[in-house]
Amino acid sequence: MRNELEYTVQSSKTRIRPSWVSAIAIWHFGWFAILLLFMCLMYSGAVHLSAGPRARLDAAVAHIPIATYLIGLTNLVGSGFLFYLRKAAFYAFCAGLAVRVIDVTLHSVTEGWGHGLTSVWQIASLIAGTSFCVYARHLIVRGILI
Repeated sequence: MRNELEYTVQSSKTRIRPSWVSAIAIWHFGWFAILLLFMCLMYSGAVHLSAGPRARLDAAVAHIPIATYLIGLTNLVGSGFLFYLRKAAFYAFCAGLAVRVIDVTLHSVTEGWGHGLTSVWQIASLIAGTSFCVYARHLIVRGILI
């Protein structure tokens, strides 16, 4: 009885969505939706790129292309959960970060570290993934994500 009462009180509370949550969730969802769509079109052969842009894009994409799809998918799911203020956003962002860490580690072991633009993209993606995890955790501690 007590658990049902607590659940009723908790679900009837009006939760206010912080403006940063909406901005981050919408931007993040849109960015990864476009990225995944473009990658699918590019790797399927529907969009043809010349050698220069293709090399720059391949440098920005994960070492293993399936890792980029996994990272994008977990970030899409995490953004959706973040928009709906669900605690699962934290776990989805952490899963995406874990895949990114594995990918960067494999890339560093197999091809070495310090390939100019590739290293910058890897460091930026690790910082961004970590910041999303930290922010989602902060929202859980504050009681915004349930």
